[in-house]
Amino acid sequence: MSRLVHLAGSLAALLMLAGCGVSGKIERSACPRLSMAPDALDFTRFDGQGHDITDVVLSGHLSSIPAKCGRSSDTVVQTELNIVATLTRGPAAKSNTANATAIVAVLRGDAVVDETDVPLTAVFPPNVSTVTVTTDQLTLNFPVAANGSAAGYRVVVAFRLSPEELAFNRKGLGR
Repeated sequence: MSRLVHLAGSLAALLMLAGCGVSGKIERSACPRLSMAPDALDFTRFDGQGHDITDVVLSGHLSSIPAKCGRSSDTVVQTELNIVATLTRGPAAKSNTANATAIVAVLRGDAVVDETDVPLTAVFPPNVSTVTVTTDQLTLNFPVAANGSAAGYRVVVAFRLSPEELAFNRKGLGR
């Protein structure tokens, strides 16, 4: 959790900001803000032998977060989203299957009010080193005040990174 709090602290410099799509008659401004954490858009996993290109087991990039937003009742705004990631099998991979984890955090101000780990599994066919993975739909419900707005919330999507993977990204050595 402390890693998420640290990540939430770095969200002030969010690189990508995308509003929810509009579903029904709800105004875009009533939707929570949706973004990706810039320090955790990418990851590179090594085999522990070093940080050479031949030591890469798996790398990934969060490609997009298709989402839509709408009112499900007078007191709830609902956001539905998928996570799309590109995963690349590295030379040190020993299997044709690889796993990564994305995290979906809901923040109100700087406080994390909810977080969900979303597994990403890639199965690499023979002679294919890069695949695109799309998660199942994730539904988030936001209680809203009398004004009917969930704009006070932020939804942040990132890869769940080890401290070493995050440090690698911050050194500018990742993608």
